[in-house]
Amino acid sequence: MTREGDLSADEMTVLKSAKTFLEEVKRTRMVKCFKMVVLDFLLAHDALLDGMPVARLAALSHAWTGRSPDLFRDIRNVRALPNPRHPEARVWPRY
Repeated sequence: MTREGDLSADEMTVLKSAKTFLEEVKRTRMVKCFKMVVLDFLLAHDALLDGMPVARLAALSHAWTGRSPDLFRDIRNVRALPNPRHPEARVWPRY
């Protein structure tokens, strides 16, 4: 991206500060939807850099996953979640 010259000065600053993180996202295998759902919520709530309480992030991500048939498919047969529509409050955040 830097060689193409398409980024503004502000965008270059963000790219430099988040380079290691973005490279890790790029390398990480995304077999299931969870990593992208978490990233999406962190971005949507302007919490990518500062984070958000795990309980809130877990509740938001579970609600979103439960509303999408494609995403729910990733959790419906998970042994750690015997009732994936209504997992125990302590189980889902750990999963």
